[in-house]
Amino acid sequence: MDLSRIICEDSTQIAKSKYIDWEKLKGKTVLVSGANGYVPSYFVFALLMYNELFDGDIKVIALCRNKERATERFKDIIDNERMFLLIQDVTDLVTLTDPIHFIIHAASPAGYHSRHFNPADTFNANIIGSKNLLELCRRNPIEGFLLLSSVDVYGHNSHEERLGESSYGFLDPVKPRNSYSISKLASEGLVIAYKEEYGIPAKIVRPFQILGNGLDLKDGRLHADFISQLIHGKDIALKGDGTPLRTFMYVTDAITAMLVVLLSGENGEVYNVCEESGDISVVDLAKLMVSLNCEEDGKVTFEKGQRDSVAVREAVQCVVGDSTKLKGLGFQVEYSLPEAVERIMLAYGLSTKTIL
Repeated sequence: MDLSRIICEDSTQIAKSKYIDWEKLKGKTVLVSGANGYVPSYFVFALLMYNELFDGDIKVIALCRNKERATERFKDIIDNERMFLLIQDVTDLVTLTDPIHFIIHAASPAGYHSRHFNPADTFNANIIGSKNLLELCRRNPIEGFLLLSSVDVYGHNSHEERLGESSYGFLDPVKPRNSYSISKLASEGLVIAYKEEYGIPAKIVRPFQILGNGLDLKDGRLHADFISQLIHGKDIALKGDGTPLRTFMYVTDAITAMLVVLLSGENGEVYNVCEESGDISVVDLAKLMVSLNCEEDGKVTFEKGQRDSVAVREAVQCVVGDSTKLKGLGFQVEYSLPEAVERIMLAYGLSTKTIL
């Protein structure tokens, strides 16, 4: 596969992971919905890399809504004989008749703009999309179903504690910007209902912040915004005071963790995908990126006029995760937070002071 260096290295690391029970995937068919996304695309890259390295004979069906974007995203592997593009909206009935053994449901508008400006589309993609794929499981019995949910389901907690899988806060259902969080929570309930009533072997993961290559820098997410600012200059300007805490993980570790849950987790269970050593405040993340950038005199500044914006005012102060349950499956991360930050900077063409 003629992939970019970063994606090739990342895919190889996942394919060689000692934590993944690859034997369960050999000779099987895996459908990945939302495969165009920067995180789910790594499932496709990693599975095909495993085929190349270990003759896994895994068939990958990449369900994507936009053919043009899919062709560009997968241009280096589009002719792979084990790679199949399925171009359709996940809210439309999925009518595949060939056997499918595993489904990784990752189709969901996740960026800042979609939840703020397209709340109905966001809600439909999460609820109707989940229903369509679960119905496919009823027609085509599978070995494993994995829903990629979100840390957003935890809502607003009144205390600054590490979030475990049962830590739920308040979510206002009539705020349009909560369409993503509410519909993700509802899709979890739908998955569990299908597991209970129809015996579908389903698991749920809640990824925290994932650092990885391929994210649209206009997406609105924190690290994308920082990378974009560094590309266009040497400083990072914060809209708030920089005190909110978040938990970050590099994409290879996140994909590995989610495959571990799919293949080794308990049906009907939810697993945080996070790592405590990835906790960092917004301002410290910005400072870390500036310090790694080869521009010696870069700095972090504050845009005081932005502090009254909705995005800043309604941001949850502390979103840090508890990985105890995930680590109970034997998983450990491979990348430290500084290493993860450096890799994403390199992926977007920034020159860094090498720490790897």
